[in-house]
Amino acid sequence: MELFNPEDFLILVVDDISHNLQVMGDLLDRVGYSTTFATSGKQAIERVKAANPDLILLDLMMPEMDGLQVCEQLQADPEFDDIPIIFLTASNDSEHLIRAFALGAVDYVTKPFKAPELFARIKTHLTLKHTRDELQKTLVDLVEAREAALGSARLKSQFLATMSHEIRTPMNAVLGMAELLLTTDLNPQQLDFVQTLQTSSEDLLAIVNDILDFSKLEAGGLRLALQEFDLKSTLENILYLFTSKATGKGLKLECNIDPEFPLQLIGDESRLRQILNNLIANAIKFTEAGCVTVSVSSERMQTSPSDPSIIALRFTVKDTGIGISATDRQKLFQSFSQVDATTTRQYGGTGLGLVICKQLVQLMDGEIGVRSQPGSGSEFWFTATFSIPDVNRTFSITNRTEDRKKNADTLKTIEILLVEDTRVNQKVLLHQLQLLGYQADCANHGREAIDKLAKGEYKIVLMDCQMPVLDGYQTTKILREREGKEHHLAIIGLTAHAMSGDREKCLAAGMDDYLAKPVSMEKLSAILEKWSPHNSQQATDDRALPRDRARPSLIDSDRLQQITGGDARFELELLQCFVDQTEIYIADALTALETKDAIALKNQAHRIKNGSANVAVRLMPELAEKLETRARENQLEGTAELLNELEQILNHVKASIN
Repeated sequence: MELFNPEDFLILVVDDISHNLQVMGDLLDRVGYSTTFATSGKQAIERVKAANPDLILLDLMMPEMDGLQVCEQLQADPEFDDIPIIFLTASNDSEHLIRAFALGAVDYVTKPFKAPELFARIKTHLTLKHTRDELQKTLVDLVEAREAALGSARLKSQFLATMSHEIRTPMNAVLGMAELLLTTDLNPQQLDFVQTLQTSSEDLLAIVNDILDFSKLEAGGLRLALQEFDLKSTLENILYLFTSKATGKGLKLECNIDPEFPLQLIGDESRLRQILNNLIANAIKFTEAGCVTVSVSSERMQTSPSDPSIIALRFTVKDTGIGISATDRQKLFQSFSQVDATTTRQYGGTGLGLVICKQLVQLMDGEIGVRSQPGSGSEFWFTATFSIPDVNRTFSITNRTEDRKKNADTLKTIEILLVEDTRVNQKVLLHQLQLLGYQADCANHGREAIDKLAKGEYKIVLMDCQMPVLDGYQTTKILREREGKEHHLAIIGLTAHAMSGDREKCLAAGMDDYLAKPVSMEKLSAILEKWSPHNSQQATDDRALPRDRARPSLIDSDRLQQITGGDARFELELLQCFVDQTEIYIADALTALETKDAIALKNQAHRIKNGSANVAVRLMPELAEKLETRARENQLEGTAELLNELEQILNHVKASIN
């Protein structure tokens, strides 16, 4: 408090002797304090309720109701328990004084008291009370500000979801129609026009995706989706996408992987692709001759001493392009900042790509940087942290290409119901299905879809999520409630939102999978093949093994089959082992939470995250990662709810295999 003014405070003096009250009143009035008085304990309680004083000077020894009883009663009332009480006593009985402090008194003064000492104690405790009150007020303001900020963040998230939907819906039609036009007979000029249309649409969609990703990262709404993947295959697929661009410019595209470290990793493969795609695209864009080299180096490979299953890798994208000056390097990794921002600039872009890369790398517990000189090319590097799968088991990933060819005729006989309210999207998707050889009907909203499903035999439903009358989420819940145990209809969600949590929302509603618009024919073909009835069966006697119908919404069956090589018995064995171990991990995590042991809680969360990712359990890795992050930051608020959600998911998995 900058300026202490006694006139701002009211002091209640309690003493059963009138002379003492008069003396104390005169002293306090002389300094400038406002005063009020009580001659008994009962009267003191009434005065406190009526006047709400800032401080109480309370006589210890009084008839009928002594000072200790008054203090105890006031401290038991939440409305008055913050009023500082200073006892006035002629006794130095330590037992009384200890009890006084135990009941909530802040100080005591021995009679006969010295005025300077009394005033000093009063001022000290009034100052402390004022400071405490100001802090409480500030805390309330901060809580209100936080709630307002959360409300603003929610509005921002809703706005982003709406904008994503509104932008992607027409983009779906543009890209879909361009893709369909390319399947027709076109003369060279028409082919050039359509290819330009498709390329421009894809570029526009990439810009939209950059803006949405940036917004999600800024809002802290983007989470990593952990799954097992093969690093070599990932890099080969990425480089294959850039082969034509590099060849068109006469560039050599190379990849070097250190053979000493494991290629099977657990991490967010799609975000790793996003980072590498951006860096390689930039390298090709700014290189006119020479080569672009992608390397994964083991020189700086590190493993966590506390957990050897954690590994940090270093990725490098090196080019022989124009290079970057020291001044321009400072502009990199900054939002909406570009090295060449002039109106005559040669190279396009939003200036968000490297910013997004930096934030994604930070999510992966890594760093990103660049070494470059003008005319000598550039070398962008980043590190990222991954987990190593359990080496106690080796899983074979079978190649099903031949099986897919054999099953092609069977797939085309599957009847599909498209549920979509936008006419142009209906036209695009129905034509795509027709080109893929599928028979399809269409419903304009959820209610119409339910009526059609009651009359017809459909094997797969493509369900738009946002529709009038009855949306896709509500429709799916109704269908799941109506279907019996012997029948499971494959429902694939279609959404133009593409926001964090959309996939989880679809799965929570009972959908089996999810496609983000715009929908390409390649993705549509792959997901229909994945959920065809033929692929859901095993070509062995293992078909007789029980499979709970709730499994598809919690377990990525396709991923699990890849892990187990299609061995259904091994699937059950693996899931049972996961359940047994995770029950122990959750129990240990609950114990750690009760004892507020953040380190132990973090370790258990990490084990749950890795274990669930290893057996393709959905939702669990993301929740466990949230729990691990909060425990690492020693922010235990809300961790009980996360543990409860993890336990519920585990119970569902347990029920599905029993």
